[in-house]
Amino acid sequence: MAHNDKDLVLRKNGIALLEAYRLKFQSQSYFAAFTRSENYYFNNAKNSYSGKQLQYKLSSSQKNDAWFYDVLSDNQAYYINVDTDEFLGTTYIGINYDLRENSELLGIVGTGMDFTRFVRESVGIEQEGVRNFFINR
Repeated sequence: MAHNDKDLVLRKNGIALLEAYRLKFQSQSYFAAFTRSENYYFNNAKNSYSGKQLQYKLSSSQKNDAWFYDVLSDNQAYYINVDTDEFLGTTYIGINYDLRENSELLGIVGTGMDFTRFVRESVGIEQEGVRNFFINR
């Protein structure tokens, strides 16, 4: 699918694989963004985007899409970030992973946790002897 997501059979099989992974992730969400097509796919725990996982085409001129191009140029195998997607109206703590075949970077795939849930479950929770802190690499 990352090589040619215009091919309907490849796209169908690729989305089926993404959906299988979605059900294994704690957040039951995923995204996939491909370098060749610049297509962005997403689905969430509610399966809100079933049959319409292809959300939009990424563009280097769009502020909302800057994260994709930044991660591509970062040359890290994985990347954790807070991402607000204005198009989808979501804010996620994203875990991004480079999708590579040999030395070719085909795209970025990942999952995440809804930021509101993350804050609720990690900030302001008082436990004796436990302190939360976050470090930006």
